[in-house]
Amino acid sequence: MNLKITILLPAIILLIAGCEKQQPSDDGYVAPDVPSEVNENNLLSIEFYSRMDETTLFETNDYQSVVSHIAANKTPLAFLFDRSDATIGNTSPVVDIAWQSRLKSFFIQNQTGDTQIKGTGMIVRSLVPGFEGFAVTDTLFLAGCRLTAPLSQPTVVTIMTCKLTESCQFPVLVRCLGGKPDDEIIIIGTIKASLKEEMSSYLRYNMTDFRLSFVDPEDTGKSNSLFILSSIKAVYRESKELTMNSFPLFQCNIEYINQ
Repeated sequence: MNLKITILLPAIILLIAGCEKQQPSDDGYVAPDVPSEVNENNLLSIEFYSRMDETTLFETNDYQSVVSHIAANKTPLAFLFDRSDATIGNTSPVVDIAWQSRLKSFFIQNQTGDTQIKGTGMIVRSLVPGFEGFAVTDTLFLAGCRLTAPLSQPTVVTIMTCKLTESCQFPVLVRCLGGKPDDEIIIIGTIKASLKEEMSSYLRYNMTDFRLSFVDPEDTGKSNSLFILSSIKAVYRESKELTMNSFPLFQCNIEYINQ
């Protein structure tokens, strides 16, 4: 069996100065309130696997528990695997998991190297009508794909991911999104926990029509948190932190409103 990893190449290359500062001109943007009642028919689920630090997710090749879980769990629209690094010439565990589960996979890089590429693997069930991506060399890689979510009405969503480790990535992220996320965009990734407050403040004064949520791991000793950034049409509702054998994961539920 000869399996090959597919690396998702960003569709658009932007040249942006990394760490420029902008002064707030008002009290900043605050997203409108959301309905208190959850519409179960408009919920979509994303599973995000991460150790919430900078260690490799697949420390061993024993990931059959993940294969079994994905095969049995039909609800999530997508499965993301943080730090599922790719080694040139070797088969990625995410590719193997997808092959065994009869699903589709691709890879979103975070950092390149001569023999190893750090990044996030992604597995999806449905056909992928298009890929989206941005890259600013040595600063930010943001990429993902468009999918049709089976909500109360079939809804196209673009699930993207990136890793935020420095505050100079915030203005780059804002410019990649054109100052506000498109209605269909959901970005889910990791952020260094010490940067959460700074990210919230920067986006409030430099972006509009967005919602931002953070999910902290139960282990307070972890260096990273999960962030979910979307348009105002999507709202993060809840997550469950689980462990599948030795693989920690977050089951995140996000609701689309105003359908």
